[in-house]
Amino acid sequence: MDQFTGDIAAMLEIALIGAGLVVLYYAGKEGSKLMKVGAYVMLIGGILGLICTGYWWFKYHEAGVFYSPVNKTIHLMQHNADDANHHIFPE
Repeated sequence: MDQFTGDIAAMLEIALIGAGLVVLYYAGKEGSKLMKVGAYVMLIGGILGLICTGYWWFKYHEAGVFYSPVNKTIHLMQHNADDANHHIFPE
């Protein structure tokens, strides 16, 4: 199940990149600088989001989260018991 959330996030980011390309095309036809800026923001945001999603997708895959269909919390960040007592990371 966790794998599908990463896949859905990646699909939304790809859709954002596609929408940014469409807006960039129409901005070129209309000569609108504001539309070009919006298109570049969409493209940059989509690409950076896709890089981030891909990084964490592989990080979770490496940690073995995707081997089971059960949602689970893993310890990707190291916490000392003295530093923080967090409800997401029970000990």
